[in-house]
Amino acid sequence: MRVLIADDDPGVIAALEDALGADARMDVVGVAQTGHALLAMASTSAPDLVLLDIRMPGGGVTAARALAAMSSPPAVVVFSATTSARLIIELLEAGVVGVVQKGRAGADLTDLLVRCRAGEVILATPAASAAVRLLFSRARAS
Repeated sequence: MRVLIADDDPGVIAALEDALGADARMDVVGVAQTGHALLAMASTSAPDLVLLDIRMPGGGVTAARALAAMSSPPAVVVFSATTSARLIIELLEAGVVGVVQKGRAGADLTDLLVRCRAGEVILATPAASAAVRLLFSRARAS
């Protein structure tokens, strides 16, 4: 799987490159540290999956929407230290297929990425249950 990492923290980038590089299923095709660089690299490197930090400059929901609008959109998995229920819902509406809490590494992370690329929606963050409850309450209110 061709993965593009989008994060502005050098320590996180190094950890992700190590974790993904240790898995034969993964091929890191680039690293972007801003949303602008991400979109430029995504259009030229044709990643299967983008691992997106939502707090980096130009990242977040706007970048996720732009990636989803590409002619051959990659799967987008948000990798963040902080998320809220409302943000998770907004990310899902923008086309994100996974939200993973920073701190996961190694086989656990790469297995989640493979599952997201295969079509599963993965919400591996403490705010996931609150997001699901909020979605159900909105549906009931409609």
